[in-house]
Amino acid sequence: MVALVIVVYGSLYSLKTVDGVIVVRLLACVSAIFLALVLLLKNKSISDSSVESSEGRFWHLYSDGISYGLPLLMTGILSGLIEYADRFILKHYFDYETLAGYVVYIKVAAVLNPLIVTPFGLWWPTERFRRLEDEDGGREFFRSTSRRLLTVFLLLGGWLWFLSRPLLTWFAPGVAQDDSVIFLLISSVVFMGMEPSMNIGLLNAGKTHHNVYGALFGAIIHIVACFCFIPPLGITGAAVATALSYLCYTLFLNYLSQRVHKVNFDYAGMGLMLMLAATLIIMTINLASHKDSLFRLSMLFIYTVLILATYYIYALRDKKLLARMYAS
Repeated sequence: MVALVIVVYGSLYSLKTVDGVIVVRLLACVSAIFLALVLLLKNKSISDSSVESSEGRFWHLYSDGISYGLPLLMTGILSGLIEYADRFILKHYFDYETLAGYVVYIKVAAVLNPLIVTPFGLWWPTERFRRLEDEDGGREFFRSTSRRLLTVFLLLGGWLWFLSRPLLTWFAPGVAQDDSVIFLLISSVVFMGMEPSMNIGLLNAGKTHHNVYGALFGAIIHIVACFCFIPPLGITGAAVATALSYLCYTLFLNYLSQRVHKVNFDYAGMGLMLMLAATLIIMTINLASHKDSLFRLSMLFIYTVLILATYYIYALRDKKLLARMYAS
């Protein structure tokens, strides 16, 4: 909370230069770490005798924590390659103006992070472990949650794409508007954000190292795709590489997870929703002119109705199947 207050205050009054951004962010991080350490030491209530008596148990927990968390740390580092490598490779072939425009497009797509990715990420880990204790191992819950999450991503991501032109005009009027690039980058956020709900088994104890394989696979795909697509296509190639790498990353982790904890995900329903969303947006890109706001609003309405209808059709089908199963 303190870090958030510092960043918000700095954004309003202090962020005039790049140096100001760095100073405010550094101050926020240092303050958060310092206060966390103060609270940790303040609440330390274990006596020396109890520490000595439980020393063996302490080191056992410490070892388990390292073996569980270290692969996730390495996964995060490799995920950073997927997130940032395209920018460095793009700069290698093009100028700073091209890179700046691409970063603006990334910022538009990143609006989905505080709207969906972060809230879901805060809620999901505890709920996932709790649902694993269900009678069916949480399989029905994980199936329905992944479909609901994709529906929310497609609705908010679609609305964000349809509103991207006024957003760019508002906060980046000098940047050329490219609907295709924004569509690809929003798709990459959707693919990335779906990973936790599709990766059930690899967060079990003794299985977290498999996440490193998925991140490494995605990073290799990303770097190779960047060098293949960026030179001929520019920022469009960078967006293609990013979307492709996140898709491969999520699908590969899902494949590994299914070998550990099998879940009957609704691949058909989710695949249909993805294809439907992509088809409608591509149609809008090809048919709408830059000033045809009425057509875009009409397509937004059709997009929303069809995505919701598809979700409810497949959800209703699942309810009927469950009713038949329990009846028998």
